[in-house]
Amino acid sequence: SAMADVAAYTTNKDYIQAIDACWNDMVRKNIYITGGLGAAHQDFIEDYVLPNEMAYSETCASVANVIWNQRMFQLHGKSKYIDVLERSLYNGVLSGVSLEGNRFFYENRLASQGTEKAPWASRRSPWFRVACCPTNIARLIPKIPGYIYAKAKDQIYVNLYMENEAEINLQGTKVNLSQKTEYPWKGKVILTVDPGEKQDFGLKLRIPGWARNKAMPGDLYHFKDSKDRSVEITVNGEKVETQREDGYIVLEREWKAEDEVVINLPMECRIVEANEKVEADRGKVAIQRGPIVYAAEWPDNPYGKVLDLVFNEKSELKAEFKPDMLNGVTVVTGKTSRLIKKADDRYYDRQTLTLIPYHVWANRGPGEMRVWIPVEKDGIPLE
Repeated sequence: SAMADVAAYTTNKDYIQAIDACWNDMVRKNIYITGGLGAAHQDFIEDYVLPNEMAYSETCASVANVIWNQRMFQLHGKSKYIDVLERSLYNGVLSGVSLEGNRFFYENRLASQGTEKAPWASRRSPWFRVACCPTNIARLIPKIPGYIYAKAKDQIYVNLYMENEAEINLQGTKVNLSQKTEYPWKGKVILTVDPGEKQDFGLKLRIPGWARNKAMPGDLYHFKDSKDRSVEITVNGEKVETQREDGYIVLEREWKAEDEVVINLPMECRIVEANEKVEADRGKVAIQRGPIVYAAEWPDNPYGKVLDLVFNEKSELKAEFKPDMLNGVTVVTGKTSRLIKKADDRYYDRQTLTLIPYHVWANRGPGEMRVWIPVEKDGIPLE
């Protein structure tokens, strides 16, 4: 983060090339689907080595990833950095703190046996001897309002979608902005623009990578299907012609009091695959909806077992908001099989698959969890 700041202030080309190389190495070879970083506590180990059950993915690293990507956005002004920031914020960071806000993960596994032999893998703790994770969570939360908007000359960037009211000083004029939305559960965002008096400026609306068929910058992760999803933008109820620039839709116009922009993002359940070089995820898929990565956890699935599940890719995935579950979350359901072994025989029991947002796992006691689920091939489940 400091290096990105120095690069921005000095425009030193060597610094910019170095920090860009670090970022590209991270997103193309060494980041988890949750935005977590660090396959082991010593280092990244090797490129594409991203174990799930033994993932280190320290909460502090996810916090740092948010802060670093904000700096990279400020350096380059491109939406891909906010895409990674958002992924880390909604998944890797939030996983690090319990729903009550009083227990924390140091490591954030992407699979867990949930046994008493390894409580550190499935239970958050109230404190740590090395207490960096709780304090980094505490210092990140008040930073978030400063990540929603940005400005440059005669343009305002809308980077994050969440309920808020803001006042931005743009070229000596105060511009009031407010958002009404249920994001990330729903994709509709109502943005009210009030410059006080008529004013010409550009409004740059970030279209998240997941809404542009880009699971992650680079080719480390991709959506299984790549059909286009439409993003609808209206201003005062009328559809507008839009132009895209570095992942943003740019609205250049004369704004007046109470102008209303409505953004409709395509909130669909998407199947994610990893690059074949990631051995731990080969033959497996993960589920994502909007910016949220999902996981199967023991309380929601038959027999309390999820490590022996096999996913049916032809299954229709359905999303439903559950206001009384885990403080209110959208749950995804589909079809799956469970591998059952008895003596020398084995068979597959069909059942319903229920997935919860990854960040809320381990709030109902220890048990099995996994993000990446093996898939069936030609009707035969893979082990």
